[in-house]
Amino acid sequence: MALDGAQNLPSGTPLLVNNERLNPFPENAISHAEIKQVLEDFLRRFGYVHTITDIVDKIGALTEVCVDTAVSRGYIVAKDDPLLKAIPVGAEFAYIGYAHRPDEDVKLYITLYTAFLVYIDDTFERDPDAWREFCGRLIRGLPQRDRVSEHAASLIYGCPSPSLDHELKGITLPPSASRYPEWSRVYSGAAEAFSLFIFSSDVPLNVYLPAMPDLAFFINYVNDLFSFYKEALQGDVVNYVFSLARSRGICPTVVLQELADDLLAAHRRILDTLRPHKLAYDMYSEFSNNYVGFHLVSKRYKLEDLGMVSFIMQEV
Repeated sequence: MALDGAQNLPSGTPLLVNNERLNPFPENAISHAEIKQVLEDFLRRFGYVHTITDIVDKIGALTEVCVDTAVSRGYIVAKDDPLLKAIPVGAEFAYIGYAHRPDEDVKLYITLYTAFLVYIDDTFERDPDAWREFCGRLIRGLPQRDRVSEHAASLIYGCPSPSLDHELKGITLPPSASRYPEWSRVYSGAAEAFSLFIFSSDVPLNVYLPAMPDLAFFINYVNDLFSFYKEALQGDVVNYVFSLARSRGICPTVVLQELADDLLAAHRRILDTLRPHKLAYDMYSEFSNNYVGFHLVSKRYKLEDLGMVSFIMQEV
């Protein structure tokens, strides 16, 4: 859905979709400034330190290696292959978010894993019926209908489902279904895998296993926090924040602020859980800072519109 006047919005301008207020509650219009305020407050309280510099060439090199690997494995066979567009996103995420993992094979796997998830999310979001067929064939052990989907199935067995929210397009959740948005978000994510990627084999599983619920929460909802602006621009109101706001009858920015508060609480619990094991603590500390930073610098999330890069360079 196209957004009218999305670029260079003056502070306080309500976000509009087809000249209508994006917020389902017109008396509480979502503004450019409100979203920015929530994000800046989160960064200050989180203690974000911006360390992401001189990365373009390095991400480019990782992307090249991953493309070569994808070609050699048959994931990519043509210059217009749909997976090709997703690999740079995966490389950016792997290089920035997992900078603390020196093993290039780890970054290679994370890049390809992420690229397939991005491909799945972007492709099947436009065609939920194709996703249902993909899942049905995966569960029954049948070959997929196309080559990229077949490789996705082999690399990401038991992959998350991006289709649930699209089942509810045009449907208003009743207030009694207030737990659905969180259940849908957890079911549709891949946070457990990305949590496991944080730690090297030098860290015993029993050290970070108790933190897994909060790790998964942090990974899922940091993404929701920093992708909210992009999704609002795109007119995507079928997501965790909007769904919860509708079910509770409150403004989405209230939910966004509550989410930021809950994320900071989860972050503190993770640090407390891992504190006795220095290596695990240090790995998570570096990952969490870089994971937040990835969302700030990636063009995918369009946060340059809010001036977030200028903010982190000058104030954090």
